[in-house]
Amino acid sequence: AIARTHGFHANLYVGSEIWIDASTPTSRESEVKDGVPHTVKGDLVAALAATDVPATKILCIGAPAAVPAFTAALDAAHGAQVTLVNSEPSYLEVLPPGCCKLEAAKHLAHHLSIAIDEVMAFGDNLNDLELLTGCGLGVAMANSHARVLAEVPTHIGHHDTDAIARFLEGFTVEDGALHRGSQSPAARRTSS
Repeated sequence: AIARTHGFHANLYVGSEIWIDASTPTSRESEVKDGVPHTVKGDLVAALAATDVPATKILCIGAPAAVPAFTAALDAAHGAQVTLVNSEPSYLEVLPPGCCKLEAAKHLAHHLSIAIDEVMAFGDNLNDLELLTGCGLGVAMANSHARVLAEVPTHIGHHDTDAIARFLEGFTVEDGALHRGSQSPAARRTSS
């Protein structure tokens, strides 16, 4: 309802589907970009009330200049009940409270019995910032959001290049851990 008031399109993620109220140029562009078909449901609030499947995310799409005011309106209305994240200049994602990539990485790291400070992550936008600053080595792409570039000290090339592969070539694995440089720490000690 707040999205409609502020002129934002809403993709409602329910189960394995993306629900929309009506097919529009914005929805069709989103459908093509993400490669996931949308299901037209009409009134999304009523559709959600009629199902027992919970929504996992609302992706709101609008003019980049309107995102700050829209974010403030959502924050004022729902505050601690949601997590709000900009994943692109025209996108505002409405997620469950505490939901972020860092929490997902911590969960996965725990499942794999590794510490979060042993995790390396790559990203380029504000929805990546917590992960990039909270893991062992966060790496920002050259085309990252200005705030990401300011807060993440390690930068590599543009995301449309093989920059990640080239960066990873500078690492070796010893005892299941990544080490920077062409030799592992043990090999460097041995050759010293």
